[in-house]
Amino acid sequence: MIRLVFPLLLVALPWTVFGGPDPQPRIIGGSSVDIEDAPYQAAIIVDNSAVCSGAIIKSDTILTAASCVYEYSIDYIQVRVSTTSRDYDGTGVLLDVCGKITHPQYSYWRFDFNLALLTLCDRLETSKTIQPISVTNSVPQDGAWLSVSGWGSTSWWGSWWDRCFGSLPSQLQMAWVTVYNREQCAKDRAVWFHLWDNGISGYTMCTNYGTGGCSYDTGAPLVDDGKLVGILSEGGCTTKPDVYASVIWFQSWIDANTSPDTPSSSTSSSPISSSSSPTSSSSSSPTSSSSSSPTSSSSSTSTSTTPSSTTTSATYSTSVSSSSSTTASLGTTSTSTIPSSTSTGSTTSSSSTSTSPSSTTISTLPSSSLSTAGPTTSSDTPSSSPTDAST
Repeated sequence: MIRLVFPLLLVALPWTVFGGPDPQPRIIGGSSVDIEDAPYQAAIIVDNSAVCSGAIIKSDTILTAASCVYEYSIDYIQVRVSTTSRDYDGTGVLLDVCGKITHPQYSYWRFDFNLALLTLCDRLETSKTIQPISVTNSVPQDGAWLSVSGWGSTSWWGSWWDRCFGSLPSQLQMAWVTVYNREQCAKDRAVWFHLWDNGISGYTMCTNYGTGGCSYDTGAPLVDDGKLVGILSEGGCTTKPDVYASVIWFQSWIDANTSPDTPSSSTSSSPISSSSSPTSSSSSSPTSSSSSSPTSSSSSTSTSTTPSSTTTSATYSTSVSSSSSTTASLGTTSTSTIPSSTSTGSTTSSSSTSTSPSSTTISTLPSSSLSTAGPTTSSDTPSSSPTDAST
């Protein structure tokens, strides 16, 4: 009798404990939405299966997580947009990928540089269901409400259940999440994940437990008021915080590896903001980016964005357009003035005046530094929360 009952218990236990698949699948804590609510959304297809999400950032460029595509040739990668359906059902637009660039500092063991750019073979035409999303110019505060969307697992046991039984949602899901303190996130993640340095740094941000991404949501766009804030590096499946690459610190890398966008229709290229937000968002989400976000200047003086405390001085630099340049410096808060080159090809010297609460430093920025895509070693990673140098 015992020999008969014991195998039955082994079969019944997972169902009893985990409750079986969710009869109304959705991103954990989220709900189904129309593609018009997230026209920047892209499904990353690898070997004919939707495995990740991504964001349309230019008419020919998708930003996703490097872990989704790092091991695959572009011959096996496609992108589908303009549809809420996870599985190919004839809806949407399916596109081939002609180029792939992963961040040079990406590592499987870390979260902070988990980004990849996919170059489409054909440019997208903007419409109500296809619109590039701009990268944010500010860092959301702890407790702010943001949205995340994807086709991933809908229950915390999804990381194994969905792989075995294929119960992933067929429709695009969106959930509202709150920004979680990064230092506490690193402590919480150390318990659940790596006991060594796991790359939760100034280049990352976290969202709280309870709702958010899970298995197959990797690469999902995190959005604040119609601006791209993060790309999901790993979902917590409600048992631990979600970790995102904070894209504001990678703008120069994106610019250095993409071509200028050209609108292909009269439709506005700015993303549509979702109109349904939590009732508490008005008190906890940023109402204006003017107080904490870098602002563009019509003069030749550029604005630099820096983490608040660090001992290094590696620099993210955007390419120079006309006579202005925007930099995100790690180590000092600086305002850089970089004269443009003369029409004869000779280049004037470039100077940078750095201002910090504790000291003032005058240094020279060589023109070659403008192509720098970020720190060259993980030791350059800031441990504190990024803050705006303009405030």
